[in-house]
Amino acid sequence: MSRGVVVTGSGRSGTSMVAGLFAAHGVFFGDTKPADENNPRGYFEHPALPKPRAKGKGWPRVWWRRLKREGWDGVAPWGVKHITTRWKWFHALTPTVVVLTIRPEAEVIESLRRTGWQVRPRRVVNRYRKRLARIYREASCPIVVVSAPALVAGDHKQIREAFDVLGVPFDPAIADAWIDRSLWGRVAL
Repeated sequence: MSRGVVVTGSGRSGTSMVAGLFAAHGVFFGDTKPADENNPRGYFEHPALPKPRAKGKGWPRVWWRRLKREGWDGVAPWGVKHITTRWKWFHALTPTVVVLTIRPEAEVIESLRRTGWQVRPRRVVNRYRKRLARIYREASCPIVVVSAPALVAGDHKQIREAFDVLGVPFDPAIADAWIDRSLWGRVAL
């Protein structure tokens, strides 16, 4: 199977920005959820992922067939992105690297509230911590932690490591063009 990246993290932690950065470098994510007012650059989340409690019959074979129908050549690096609830599905895809996005807890909670998520933000953060521990226990590939605020500030060191592991050349000009700092107005740069 070709090389692949799983981008995951807490909701509102920068996962879409990071997944979009990989997509801008040619990593194939398939037909993903379109942009909206809460994520104007797009989500890079595939709507066909199974529900977290689904039995998963035929997974991941069904997934690979779907990506091919959507234009994946079976060779190019692939990517999948979602919050940590989908780890069991991502793990089965045997990624080359897992990228965990992080953002200060207070910023995540503020963003959850600002975008109107109908959840208790503290509960989301606490569940994320438990799922993160599971990912660290179960991952059979390198895990690269990327700070969204550092990336927005122009620090490419962490994300470069993930690109190196994936074997995709990183272009700082593409990163600078992709990352829209205006969308991160409340991030302390």
